[in-house]
Amino acid sequence: MVAPRLQGLGGQAFAAKGLTVFVAVTDIRQGDKVSVIALALVGAAFIGLMAVVNFVIRSDFRWMLLGAAALWAAAIAIALVT
Repeated sequence: MVAPRLQGLGGQAFAAKGLTVFVAVTDIRQGDKVSVIALALVGAAFIGLMAVVNFVIRSDFRWMLLGAAALWAAAIAIALVT
């Protein structure tokens, strides 16, 4: 029973990352600020929430996820400034 849920979550994660890469390659390079804001919200919901939950449960991966969240935030900040 657990395997189908894991496969579904993997598919959702793959689809979310694929959409993120597509928007990053197309709209952000054209200077669309709405896309940057949308990716900021998606990142806050996706990697930000994962990082917070991993700190709450004191996971071994909490610092790695915090690093990924910090890179995401830095990329969004750079995209908004440029």
